[in-house]
Amino acid sequence: MNGLALTIVIGQLPKLFGFSVDADALIPELVGFVEGVSGGQTVPAALAIGSAGLVTILVLQLWLPKIPAVLVAAVLSIIGAALLDLAARGVKLVGVLPQGFPPFTIPDVSFSDLSLLIAGAVGIAVVALTDTISTASAFAARSGQEVRANQEMIGIGAANVAAGLFQGFPVSTSGSRTAVAEQSGSKTQLTGLVGAALIAVMLLFLPRLLQDLPQPTLAAVLIAAAISLADITGTARLWHQRRTEFEISLAAFLGVALLGVLPGIGVAVILSILNVFRRAWWPYQTKLGLVDGVRGYHDVTSYPHAQHLDGLALYRFDAPLIFANASTFRENSANSRTPTRPRAGS
Repeated sequence: MNGLALTIVIGQLPKLFGFSVDADALIPELVGFVEGVSGGQTVPAALAIGSAGLVTILVLQLWLPKIPAVLVAAVLSIIGAALLDLAARGVKLVGVLPQGFPPFTIPDVSFSDLSLLIAGAVGIAVVALTDTISTASAFAARSGQEVRANQEMIGIGAANVAAGLFQGFPVSTSGSRTAVAEQSGSKTQLTGLVGAALIAVMLLFLPRLLQDLPQPTLAAVLIAAAISLADITGTARLWHQRRTEFEISLAAFLGVALLGVLPGIGVAVILSILNVFRRAWWPYQTKLGLVDGVRGYHDVTSYPHAQHLDGLALYRFDAPLIFANASTFRENSANSRTPTRPRAGS
């Protein structure tokens, strides 16, 4: 999630400063942002309203967490944009939304288009599956919940069918929008239903409601949500507890930051699988002994002064015994045997 958080922040910084960058990956976006700032593309009014919104959200979340910080920042920025005429100062606004729903349309597909559509649909399905399950699992782990992958994909499939009938874009999950929802206090899927209902009301009856909402404020909302995604404490804990897991998390961070979210997740999955194989083939193994004042038998690595039982070696092999690690078990368990002391008088 640290890589995703950094990707969101870098991607929203140009909008916070009042300009845009034509790039898709983190490094090009960062380079474009630096070039834009150094080239004088910053819009002072945009930076001011965006920074004010970001500070408002962070301060309210820290000191008054029960107040909906995002809603307060949005309302204040709309009022400020209207009173100060920020559009005339170069600040981009959301503008008037298109009124009404898109028309219901049965797709007209010819036989010659099926091969291209199937190839594209398979690619979209793979991306949607990876993106949805990875994002859902990451957020579920934060709240101690479990993800039902089949149920998630049924929902994504139904949403894509509906989108196809109304000329919509392919539907998938969104790490940034999920972060915003969680940061605003969302606990269940009811958030999506309420959001959909409100959007429908706005499209039908209130298309001008958010016309004065500054784009830099939206960037501030996403940046604040991304900051909440970062788990520096957890990464530091991995450094102290399990160095291998820390290295995998660092590789995932670099993969997401340098290659993109989905390729970075793929790198993390591959490394995790390889780590499982490594731990199965070459598991941690040690001898056990008695420690004065401590019940049971303990690792001699942690307790170098542990006493061995005469004529008996207690050997711990931290993995199921399979064909791949059988030779390792045989060799190391043989080396761990303690010679039997001769009996007195023999």
